[in-house]
Amino acid sequence: WFNFYPAQIFMGDTGSLALGGAFGIIAILIKKELLIPILGGVFFLETISV
Repeated sequence: WFNFYPAQIFMGDTGSLALGGAFGIIAILIKKELLIPILGGVFFLETISV
């Protein structure tokens, strides 16, 4: 499904880092720091799966 026609969103590194940073900031602001490893774990597992 990589870049499936018509491509709507292709974030790349900049978009994924911004999304990860937003997840982290939101988790800290709502005092749920335990969400950081849970949400970050998805990206970590995707990274090591390749």
